[in-house]
Amino acid sequence: MKDSKISQYMVRYPHCVPPDLGLKETMDTMRELAIRHLPVIQEERLVGLVSERDLKSALGLPEAKKLTVGDIMKRDVFVANSDMALSEVASEMADGKLGSAIIVDAGGNVTGIFTTTDALRILASLAEEGSIEEYLLDYESYDDTLPSASMDW
Repeated sequence: MKDSKISQYMVRYPHCVPPDLGLKETMDTMRELAIRHLPVIQEERLVGLVSERDLKSALGLPEAKKLTVGDIMKRDVFVANSDMALSEVASEMADGKLGSAIIVDAGGNVTGIFTTTDALRILASLAEEGSIEEYLLDYESYDDTLPSASMDW
C-alpha cells in the first residue's frame, strides 16, 4: 500500500455541476447521489468545488434563490493528478484540513475525486485486516505534536 497511487482509490468520473446551476438543484443532486462534494466545471475545465456545507450555509441567506453554484463555490481547490501517491494526497488533505481532492488529467479534465469518506474506508479496511499497526508505527512521533486532551477548568 505504501506505493499506492490515488487512482486506485479515487471515485472515477464524479458527477460535476456547472457554475450557473441553482443552489436548490445542486442540493437536490447531492441528496439524490448521497454525496457531499461536487466539482464545478465550465467548458470541461475545473473552476471550483461546492460542498454540502457551502450549500447549507448559502441556502439560509435571504438572496439564496438568486444565487448560483458559481457564487458560492470555492475557487481554491486541492487538485491532484492520478499518479500522485495516496499517502501524499491524504497528507495534503490532513494538513490543510480539506474534505476532498479533485483528480485531474494532464489536460485539466476531472477524472476523479477522493474524499475523507474514501480515506476512512481505507482505514476501516486496514483495521479489519489487522494491518493498520505497521502504518501507525510510522506516525508514532505524531502524537507528540497533538495538544493534550485534558483541560483544567
